[in-house]
Amino acid sequence: MKDVRSKPAMRIWLDVGRKEPGTAVYEARQLRDALVRKGWKVGKDLSYSEIEGGTHDEGSFAKRAEPFLRYLFPPR
Repeated sequence: MKDVRSKPAMRIWLDVGRKEPGTAVYEARQLRDALVRKGWKVGKDLSYSEIEGGTHDEGSFAKRAEPFLRYLFPPR
């Protein structure tokens, strides 16, 4: 993020499972905060979620796939 000089016109989906290993939650929060400092707005062009009980596996990803795709590719 330090190399991003200006905010491009794009939407970002960022989520993390609360049971993901290591520092994943901390790092997701850091990235969210960096995006906000660059001009993204949570709830507008930045979707951020911490998934209670979410883990880093295909089952957890599958539960979030539909909302992720709908957010990034809304109907026209």
